[in-house]
Amino acid sequence: MNIHAFTSFLIAPLRPQCEPGKRRYAILLSWILPLFIGGLLVSQLCLLWTPRLVLAEEPETITVTERKDYPDGLRIPQWNGSNGAFLYCGDELNKRGANYGDTLTVMNPRDYHDLRTADGLHNGSYSEYQLKALDYILYHGARGDRSESPVYGIPADWRAREVTQFAIWGLLRGDPHLITTVLPEPGMSVAAERLCRDALAYADAGGGGPEEGSAKLLVPPAGRQVLLFMTTKADAPKGQLKLKKRSSLPHTLFQENELYSLEKAVYGIFSDKDCSAKVCEILTDSAGETNAVELPEGTYYIKEITPPAGHELNLNVSTITVSSGAVSEVCCEDIPYGRHGLTIKKEDAELQSGSQGNASLKGAEFTVSYYANTNGTTEGEPQASWVFSTDEKGVAEFSEASKVGGDELPTRDGTSWLPLGTYTIQETKAPSGYTLPSNPVAVCVLSLDSAVPTWKQLSDAGIASDISSLTFKDTVKLGGIHITKQAHDPLYTDLHAPEVTQTPSLAEAEIAVINSSNHAILYQGIWIEPNTAVTTITTNDAGSAQIDGLPFGSYTLKEVKAPDGFALNTDWNPTVSVSENQVVVEAPVLVDARLCMSTELATLDNSHEAVDEKDIELIDHISYEGLTPGQEYRANVTLYPAGQDPSPENKVASAHLDFTPEKAEGTVNVPITLSNDSLPDAVTAHDEIAHNGTKVASHTDKHSKSQTVHIVKRKSSSKKETLPHTGTENFTIPVLALSGAGLLLFAFVSGRRLR
Repeated sequence: MNIHAFTSFLIAPLRPQCEPGKRRYAILLSWILPLFIGGLLVSQLCLLWTPRLVLAEEPETITVTERKDYPDGLRIPQWNGSNGAFLYCGDELNKRGANYGDTLTVMNPRDYHDLRTADGLHNGSYSEYQLKALDYILYHGARGDRSESPVYGIPADWRAREVTQFAIWGLLRGDPHLITTVLPEPGMSVAAERLCRDALAYADAGGGGPEEGSAKLLVPPAGRQVLLFMTTKADAPKGQLKLKKRSSLPHTLFQENELYSLEKAVYGIFSDKDCSAKVCEILTDSAGETNAVELPEGTYYIKEITPPAGHELNLNVSTITVSSGAVSEVCCEDIPYGRHGLTIKKEDAELQSGSQGNASLKGAEFTVSYYANTNGTTEGEPQASWVFSTDEKGVAEFSEASKVGGDELPTRDGTSWLPLGTYTIQETKAPSGYTLPSNPVAVCVLSLDSAVPTWKQLSDAGIASDISSLTFKDTVKLGGIHITKQAHDPLYTDLHAPEVTQTPSLAEAEIAVINSSNHAILYQGIWIEPNTAVTTITTNDAGSAQIDGLPFGSYTLKEVKAPDGFALNTDWNPTVSVSENQVVVEAPVLVDARLCMSTELATLDNSHEAVDEKDIELIDHISYEGLTPGQEYRANVTLYPAGQDPSPENKVASAHLDFTPEKAEGTVNVPITLSNDSLPDAVTAHDEIAHNGTKVASHTDKHSKSQTVHIVKRKSSSKKETLPHTGTENFTIPVLALSGAGLLLFAFVSGRRLR
């Protein structure tokens, strides 16, 4: 049935069987209604066919214009697309790669679900996490629109492209390290792993920025590997970026100093962490601020390219996110050029290290003044000054530990940090035992030498020489010691008389001067260590001796030889300090004991008369002076008839006694026995004290009363006659007393009976 017949069939019951007036209505029902229904049916068919018509539109395609293997022998292909993009394998498990001339369809990788899986099936998909990381890799890896930019330090050639390819495979495998180890060069392996790990960190942070949406997928025909490439978003929303710069050290010497500025610092704005893709540059003004620059929203990396005057280049990279319609501000700091201070060394003028005698290198004070110029000018008032003091080693640093006065010291990370400029260093206080040097003020300049702060010292002629320390040499103070020798009065008593009454000469006493200081000294060109004799000086007739030119220190004096007729004074060992320059110090008086003795011969009961008996015991009391303690001596005693010259023929008796004195003066008693049958009326003792057989003192006065004992002859006694005793006299009184008492009792009893 054709359409006309079908329509006639539908409207036949409605055809009018009436008069001509109603015919117009019948025509309307027979023609217009079928047309209306047909239109409705056609419109419904069109609605069903429309989606198929849209999908049937020609998709975007890219043709492979080049395929070749990387030149490292791994037989890994690289592709170029007809749109100039670098193409990368996005389906490693699919071993069938796209060929030259293949036309590939562009699609969103989120819509692709035919990746080769580990079990060999084609049903895999990219996860959202992988897609974010792929955005980052393709954005920061080697790109066709940025073919001259290195990737993480790898040159912008096939190496950068292979690094990008392996970073993609490391991401898909989930092991950035393992897959990248097969790269031919160590630097490539490190770069590929870093790129992959940065991409994972980007995905962990949720993505965003200019990287988002960068990855596009190409689907080759016949089930070959899908290829990935990077595309950019058009008409991205924009924001603004502004930078503020400041010095990292707030000290006024860096802030208010013409040698330092915040102006004309140049910063680069980059789109990658390696700062290889520069977007633009910005410049700071005198306040350290830049104008706002307009940028597409996203993450950017700020790095200083040129520092301002007086500041170090800051190698740190700042990260900032630019948001649409907002001004993003980043603050950056530069470290002002400077250096730790000089080391000041204090030295003895004769030594390279250490001090002489009791002098010390500690406590020397140096005044350091600062001027804000690098041409060595020291006119006008300094901007700052400090006073530093040396330690025990004679060292002073420009530090708080050494500072004893002056202004606040600028520091960096807790240690001193001095600005560029001119410095004067002058010793203003000498340490103990030294005199201030006469050399002029040292002038030093801290300036840049090949961008390195360097200390230089200016000579009188203005010639600069590099230095790291300054040495100041001081002369030690020199003084002298004077010694006076005297004689001790000899022994005098009523009974004793000295052998020698005239005082011997005080000349020729020898005195050793011993260095008892803490350190060695220089005396007449010879270094004398502590506890070592410096020299020996000798007294004159007046007993005077002096030594000059002794360095600041302590000196012990010791008599090593006494003059003739005197005993060595071993107790005199004074220590004298030389503490003032060109001043002579008076030592304690040296008093020597004279070598002499006095004696007294007596009986045991200390009498000068002895009864003539068979054996007469006498004692010779010898008092001595001037002996040396600790030495052994012998006291010799010989008795001769009083008043007679000594000779072997008239010797009456002799004795000796060995003794060791503890002190220079003392007493020793020598016993002696007279046993001669025919003794003289008196005997006199002749005494001497000897050491090793040599006489050192004697007393031989044949008329000495104290040395004479008289011999008294014993007298005969007469006998007295007495009557014999008849009883004991001790009983006479008791007998008489009892007899009288008995008579009285008898009388009393008789009288009572008569009554």
